[in-house]
Amino acid sequence: MLDLIFGIQGALQRNDLSCVTGSVLAPITIVILVLVAYRCIRERRGWLRTCILLCLVLSISAIIELSFFPFPSSLREIISARRLDAFQLNSINIIPFRDLWRPAIAVGGVNGRAILWRSWGGHLLMFVPLGFLMPALYSNFRSFRRTFILILGLAFSIELISFVVGFFILRIPYKAISIDYITFSLLGGMIGYLAFRLANRLKRKSDLYCKKRE
Repeated sequence: MLDLIFGIQGALQRNDLSCVTGSVLAPITIVILVLVAYRCIRERRGWLRTCILLCLVLSISAIIELSFFPFPSSLREIISARRLDAFQLNSINIIPFRDLWRPAIAVGGVNGRAILWRSWGGHLLMFVPLGFLMPALYSNFRSFRRTFILILGLAFSIELISFVVGFFILRIPYKAISIDYITFSLLGGMIGYLAFRLANRLKRKSDLYCKKRE
């Protein structure tokens, strides 16, 4: 079953199937960046906070692109894939690390490594900026518990949306659903949070040192 799932993902990566890529997000992201920058300038916010907000917009855009694209767009190909009766409940992995290397083995070659990178490395790295930027912007998320709940909720929501779209709308396994994605996303977010805590501590020590010298 997983061979078929990753086979469809590999076909999307190779553009063998008609699909919508994440490039459609580019104009939307640019418009949002311009609006955010304009509002920050109008409200006379500091340049540092403005830069962090812009980075947060880019981070969210990257999470959406890596999580939901490429997206199959050909109705004929979707109907053809449905005839394989591919998407069943046993195609969902709820056992941690059971299928860690299956994407590369199922597809093979460069495309297999690309899917492996998007599946594991992508989920790990795409939440690192979010784990860093949220506490940097909002004091409420400087609590480990709140940041943990936020990242966990987002990671779970992504898998839930993928399940609903694949199972109820498309009825084809266009995206694999795995608890490992939640685990890697949560790990990435916590790495970002710990990096913020370290950077914040170093900043406080630097400020204290400067005051003593004065």
